[in-house]
Formats: sequence, C-alpha cells, structure tokens
Amino acid sequence: MNDTRGNRKTTLPAGLLGGIGLLGLLLGLGVASGCGSSSGSHALLGPFAIAVDSAGTIYVTDLDPVTQTESRIVSMNDMTGAGWTTFGSPGTGVNQFENLFGLAVDLAGRIHAADQGAGVAPRIVQINDMTGEGWTTFGTLGSGVNQFDAPDGIVVDASGRTYVTDLNQRVARIDTMIIGGWTAIGSFGSGVNQFSNPVGITLDGAGKIYVVDAGNDRIVRMDDMAGTNWTSFGVGGAGADQFDAPFGVAVDKAGKIYITDSKNGRVVRIDDMTGSGWTELGGFAYPMGIAIDTAGKIYVVDYGDRRIVRIDDISGAGMVTYP
Repeated sequence: MNDTRGNRKTTLPAGLLGGIGLLGLLLGLGVASGCGSSSGSHALLGPFAIAVDSAGTIYVTDLDPVTQTESRIVSMNDMTGAGWTTFGSPGTGVNQFENLFGLAVDLAGRIHAADQGAGVAPRIVQINDMTGEGWTTFGTLGSGVNQFDAPDGIVVDASGRTYVTDLNQRVARIDTMIIGGWTAIGSFGSGVNQFSNPVGITLDGAGKIYVVDAGNDRIVRMDDMAGTNWTSFGVGGAGADQFDAPFGVAVDKAGKIYITDSKNGRVVRIDDMTGSGWTELGGFAYPMGIAIDTAGKIYVVDYGDRRIVRIDDISGAGMVTYP
C-alpha cells in the first residue's frame, strides 16, 4: 500500500494516514476486519481512543471499520456495559462525525473529540454531555493557524486548554473552543521539536506534555509548548526500549508512563523518560487508546479484538474485558 500524501508511516492505523481507506489499511496490516465479538446491540465496531471521567464513566470513539458510515462516541457506566449510550451520526453537521479518533474529558465533564472529517473538514468537537448539548466545533482544513490535517490525539489541561496532534507534524494548543488562542510546535523530522506522525498525547500532574511520535517509534516529553527540556525515548524494534507503531500514552499519579505498542501487541510501562523499570504486558491484538482512572486502573482499547480491556496494574491482575 502506497501513501501518496507525504511523510507518513504506512503501517500505522488509518487515522494517521488521512484518506487511505480503513478496511484496506487493516488488510495491509494483517488485522482482520471481522475479528473480535461484534454480536448484539452493544457491540463495539472499531474502537480507537478511550477516556474515563472522575465518576468512572467510560467513553470510546468507535468507527465502523468496513463501511466507515458510522462514527460515534460510546459511553458506559462500567465494564459490564451498563448505561450504554451512543452519540453521533454520519456527516459534517451538528451532532455528526466523519472518522472520529482522539477523545478526552475535561475537569468539567465536557467531552472533546478529534473528528478527521474524511480529510475534508477536520475539526475539534466539544459537547457538554452525551446528549450533544453545547455542541461547539473548532478548526478547518489546512496547515496554518486554527487549521488541522487529520487531527488525532487530544487532551485538555486543568485550565481548559486543548492540545491536539495532527498530520501537519505538530502539536497545537488552543486556549478556548470559542475564541481560539493558537500555539503550535513541530515540523517534520526526527530531531528536537520535530515529529513524524505524532498521535497520542497526554499531560502529567505537573503539566508536562507527552507525545507519541509514532513515525519515529519514540515518546517525546516537553515541559511546555516552547519545547523546553525536550526529551525523547525509544527506537524502532520489538525489544526493551523499542517500539513499533506506538499509539497511546497515559501517565499515572506516580508519574509512571504507559504506552500502547500497537504492532508489538503490548502495553509498556516505564518509570521515567530514561526507560527505567521497563515492564510490558502482551497478548493484545493491536492496542490503541489507553487511559487511567482515579483509582489507578488501566483501560486499553484492544482494536484488533474490538474490545476494551481493564487491568488493575501492568501485571495484568484483575483483567476484565468488554464485550
């Protein structure tokens, strides 16, 4: 499969390629489009990103991997699927999505999602709740200020500022969804202040920014949007201190870093950006999004098996799956 749109790693999931059909990409990756449980009205179609709010409610972006005609947000109260609720229909209007990927919930409980818009109308969407109340969008297609190309990862800080990764090889921060307040960092490459397919993004308790630089098979940390104290960790491969198409990142209260290493089928935990304490848990079929709740439990989107996995810790203790 050829990527004709520039500096991108063609083995990454479809959202990172902005325009290549998801089904074709999955076949190219050897990820079967029919794998996993899909029976019943509460089935996950093609889950990507995940967030858990302070009440323990679980939110997932879910895209039909075959037809791409259904892109929605799913919420449920717990890992039994209780309170199953969906929001969104196909399209580019109000309460509609095309190719949803990144997902975050802010301290006020508002839901933020990166809608890639089928490469035509990319935008960030904010809603107050799963009814769609307070629908607000931000962004247009392009590479300039207030513009995105295939936005992917998204996180919101304690001040309500939204951070987004996109295929312009950068991280952008907007101060508010209404008036903007745009700051961006990044260009294509493998050096300092450079990215190749930045995808997952998160913040730690001190406000430091962690980015999955997927095309460079590394994790990047910077203190702020100026790139202060830029630090990177990881190289390509399947061993310790190595990644192959990493996707999601989360940081726990102790500052330990968790990464979904998608093509290696594992979740990795490191104590810090030196890679100290490298620990891994395998057995996943293309893990993607990752989140940690207030109790420290870890939630992983196992995309290849179309399920969510929750574990108590990196040993895999207390594993629960849905569906």
